[in-house]
Amino acid sequence: MNIIDIKNLSYEFTKGIKVLDDVNLGIPKGSVFGFLGPNGAGKTTTLRLILGLLNIQSGSVNVFGKEFSGNRNEILSRTGSLIESPSFYPHLTAYENMTVYRHLYGSSETDLMNALETVKLTGVKDKKVGTYSLGMKQRLAIAIAIQHRPELLILDEPGNGLDPQGIIEMRELIKSLSADSGSTILVSSHILSEVEKFATHTAIINKGKIIFQGSVSELDLLKSDDVTLIVRTEDNQKAVSLIEKLHKCKIEEGEIFIMCTDKTRSAEINKMLLNNGVVVSEIYYRKNTLENLFIELTS
Repeated sequence: MNIIDIKNLSYEFTKGIKVLDDVNLGIPKGSVFGFLGPNGAGKTTTLRLILGLLNIQSGSVNVFGKEFSGNRNEILSRTGSLIESPSFYPHLTAYENMTVYRHLYGSSETDLMNALETVKLTGVKDKKVGTYSLGMKQRLAIAIAIQHRPELLILDEPGNGLDPQGIIEMRELIKSLSADSGSTILVSSHILSEVEKFATHTAIINKGKIIFQGSVSELDLLKSDDVTLIVRTEDNQKAVSLIEKLHKCKIEEGEIFIMCTDKTRSAEINKMLLNNGVVVSEIYYRKNTLENLFIELTS
């Protein structure tokens, strides 16, 4: 069963320019779903349409098996979300900010404290939010989003602006939320290498179109077993004229990229270049990864 079903969704902010173009998307129940794409690809617009923050122009969005129009209150009462930058009352403490939302959600004091404990902010709940770091604010925003124990949690770029340690903490938090609550979690991001560490399913959107959708293991199958040999020489043009007789290659930013089936080709290529008077200053391999695949799919 899909928690979210999107059919033929299109959207325009400016007439004739489609931000979303016939998007079809299914988010399986209980999944941690990574919604990937470059900045400006249409991720946030899609999430806003799911949450009713924008009116649907074309297509349909079903959440919990129901159309959003006519079921808005029920759907939102079962959903938690963090869209773009979180907003708080900076002069209030974390606990006081949580209390404001607790009354809106109708959740209990126990739910509030459990949410703070989940995001590890119990010890600083009485500090004013204006003194919080960005990472702490992101965690507080998630605490607010989960305090009514939603069945669906939607997070838009939750790692934005965080330092490496903050990104790791956010990743571990998402994993623990999935394990502890069993909720379906939809996370948008432009960093595949991070999402693949916690997601079970993923979709990639680029220029308003879905270009991949499936499990992370299915995405992994698209990876090539080839490796990329990267060479820097004192005469790249002459080097390419020699290499392209044997291998597909290209020059980018002063380096030659060569597609190889195995790593044993480096000695052969190095010897050929030297024998033809081309001095090799650097040669190394880059293993093809999901991150490289993502770049290829979206470029």
